[in-house]
Amino acid sequence: EPLDWDKPELLFIMMNKIPLLKNRIDVWLFSLQFNARLLLLMKQLDQFVEACEEIHKSQALKSIIGAIVSVGNYMNGGTKRGQADGFDITFVGKISGVKGNGTTLLKYLASKMKQKDPSIMNLEKGFPTLLKKSGNLPSLKELKASAEKLVTQFRAKNQEATKISQTKIGPKDRFEVVLREFFQQYGDKPKALTTSRKRASRTYIFTVLFFGDGKTQVKKMLPSNEFFQMFREFITAFKQSLPQEENAKKKGNVMQAFKKKKALGKKIGIGGEMVKGLDAVIDAIRMGKGGNLKRSSKKKKTISANGKGNPPKNPFGRDPNPTGGIDLRGILKKSKNRKAGKKKLSPNKPMTAPPVPPRKSSAQSPLDSGNKSSERKHG
Repeated sequence: EPLDWDKPELLFIMMNKIPLLKNRIDVWLFSLQFNARLLLLMKQLDQFVEACEEIHKSQALKSIIGAIVSVGNYMNGGTKRGQADGFDITFVGKISGVKGNGTTLLKYLASKMKQKDPSIMNLEKGFPTLLKKSGNLPSLKELKASAEKLVTQFRAKNQEATKISQTKIGPKDRFEVVLREFFQQYGDKPKALTTSRKRASRTYIFTVLFFGDGKTQVKKMLPSNEFFQMFREFITAFKQSLPQEENAKKKGNVMQAFKKKKALGKKIGIGGEMVKGLDAVIDAIRMGKGGNLKRSSKKKKTISANGKGNPPKNPFGRDPNPTGGIDLRGILKKSKNRKAGKKKLSPNKPMTAPPVPPRKSSAQSPLDSGNKSSERKHG
């Protein structure tokens, strides 16, 4: 008797009858993922070329490297190394550690370069891709491997799809139609990817040799990720070594003083609407020593932090600050004078009459005795 299979089992039995099922699934999956993989690789290769071009096309960087060569020739004057046309590019990663006369070689160069060309202050603006995007890029070796692998897979899957199309399941089998359209649509992409890969490789070799000392060999070049990292650190260190503007320093000091003053002198609200202020004044108000403060109407404007609005009236009589605001020094002075003088009743405590001493029963008032004697006489 035939077995009565449920729907899940029937599905697997039907799929098992499809010829070259695993190959079909592999080709389908590759066609669905190909475009995303292609776009990512093309974007990474373009960013790689942009980072290389930013390095070898930067006039500011050329000037800095030329100054390093000149200083090196001067320091090595009279020796075989005193007439160099270049140097090992890895030295730019070590230059910040060269010190002498209370400064570093990098700070000395930065100071001289700024005097010669003030636009050097904006050095980092010429390297947007190198400083912000190259850190997340794979190395050139990894990019080449990924690009070659994708091109090889595309050609292999195309041949495999042609082989699978010869084994049709039935009239409703759309494998051949859909996959044929896919390979026709993306047929020129492997060639474009190969062109981008070769361009990235040529640009990197040119950039490394451009800053080399003439002895650099292609086989012994630094990995691209280390090369980019070295220049990122050098540009950042050079920017930090540039002398700061005097106006910027003064402006920074003024802003710091303003922030401290603002933190200490923030206004105190009137009528219980308390804002951050001096702890001593807040304590004086809470203990009733600021009882003369009147509750401000909500309709009235109070002075704001930027000086706008109507200033509140001084609750202590004479206004020592004609521009408005509460005289904090006057409040503190009055609180000290009150402590030094006589003690006053707190406005928060109710007024009570002094206690009356009890009357003694044995003692009689002379008026009382006279009244009693007069009553006896009249009686």
